[in-house]
Amino acid sequence: MKKTIQLIAVATLCFFLSSVVYGQTAALKIGDKVPDLTINNILNYKTSSAKLSDFNGKLLILDFWATWCGACIQSFPKMESLQAEFKDKLQVLLVSSDGSEKNEAFFTKRKASTGKAFTLPRVDGDQSLKQLFPYKLLPHYVWIADGKVKAITSSYEVSKESIRAMLNSDVRLVTKTDINLEMPLYLSDKAPADRLEHYSIFLKGFTEGLGSSNRYRKENGSVYSWMSTNSTLLWFYNHIASKLFSEMGESFVSNRVIVETRDSARLYYTADRAKSPAWRNANLYSYELLVPLHDTARLYKYALEDLNRYTDFTMQIEKRRVKCLLLERSKNGLLTTTGQSPSVKKVDDTMVFSNTGLIDLIIRMNGELGMKVPVLDRTGYSGKMDMKIRPAWNNLPLLNAELARYGLVLRDSEEELLMMIIKEK
Repeated sequence: MKKTIQLIAVATLCFFLSSVVYGQTAALKIGDKVPDLTINNILNYKTSSAKLSDFNGKLLILDFWATWCGACIQSFPKMESLQAEFKDKLQVLLVSSDGSEKNEAFFTKRKASTGKAFTLPRVDGDQSLKQLFPYKLLPHYVWIADGKVKAITSSYEVSKESIRAMLNSDVRLVTKTDINLEMPLYLSDKAPADRLEHYSIFLKGFTEGLGSSNRYRKENGSVYSWMSTNSTLLWFYNHIASKLFSEMGESFVSNRVIVETRDSARLYYTADRAKSPAWRNANLYSYELLVPLHDTARLYKYALEDLNRYTDFTMQIEKRRVKCLLLERSKNGLLTTTGQSPSVKKVDDTMVFSNTGLIDLIIRMNGELGMKVPVLDRTGYSGKMDMKIRPAWNNLPLLNAELARYGLVLRDSEEELLMMIIKEK
C-alpha cells in the first residue's frame, strides 16, 4: 500500500517554494550583490520601512525565524546581547513570513512570562527577503555587508568572535547546508520511498544542514517513522522514555532519570559545549527509523535496541526504590476557585494558577527547573483551584510554607517508581 507521508516539523524545520524576485531565478549566494529592495512593516526600529542600502556601513544579519522554532527563540537573548555589544557597527533584523498578529501575540505572551520586552527590530509578513534567501531549516542567518552577501550560516557561527572577525576582514564562515527532509534521511531521490518496509540510519557527530529536532511520518494516525537529528543520547532517551512510560500508564518527567556513568558530561547539552566542534562531533547523533505499518507499536522499542547496540551507553526502564515527595492535604476546604478562565502564568516571582487542577502544579514541580526528586499527588483532590505561590522548588521549608495556605504539604518518602536508568558499557 502506498504511504502518504505526513511530516510534522518540530522546533527547527521549515520548507519553502522558490520564487522570483526582480526577475531573479536563483537564490542569492555568498559574494552576490544584494538588490536594493525596500523592506516594509519593520517594528522596533526608527522607521517602519527601509532599503537594504540604508544599512550600508554596518554588518546586517538577517535572522529568519518562526514562532514554532525553539532554536530560534533560544537564540534571541544572544542576538540581543550581540546587538547591544556592537551597537552601530551591527544591525540584527529578525525576519518572519508570519503576520504581525501572530508574532505580536507571541511576543506579548513572552513578555508576560519573562517580564522583559523584546527590543530587536523585526520584519513581519515578509516574502521578498525569503525569496532572495530561501531556506529549508530554521534558524537561518544571512550576513550582509558592503552591499554583498558575506555569509549564510546556522546559529553555531553567530558569536562575538565571528562578528568581530567579519567587521575587521572578510572572514570565511561555515556555510549552512539545507537537506531535503521530505525523503527519509540520506535516501537517494531515485529510491522508491513509498515501498520502504524498513529503513534506518544512525550517524555520529554533528551534521550541518539537519538542525536539531524530532520528526515523524504518519499513516492513518499511526507513527511509522521517527527521526531525531543533531541530538544528544539523553535527548533520544528522554523521547523514547516518554513513549514507553506512556505505554505503561505513567508519565515520564526529567526527575525520573538515574545516570550511572563515569562521564555524564557526554550526555548533557550545554551552551558552552555546543560551541566546541570536537564535543558536537563526539556526542551528537542523528537517527531515523521507519517500520512497517503493522509494526508501529514497537517503533520506539526497536529504536532503543539500536541505541543500546551501537553506542557506549545503555538505557533501560525499570522499577527502583527512590526518594520522592508526596503532596498531601493537611487541611480541607482551602482549595477553591472563582471560576476564571483556566491559566498558568508567572508574575514576577510568583506562579499564578487560575481554575486549574493540581496536575498543573505537579507538572511544574516535576518540570525541567522543578524538584530534584519525583513529586507524587496523594491528595485525592480532583477539583479545580486558584493558587499563588513562589516556586521555591528546591527549598522545601519555604515551599511548604507557601502550600500550607492551601491546606497542602509535601512529605519525604521512599517509593518504588518506574525510572529511566542510563549506564555506561
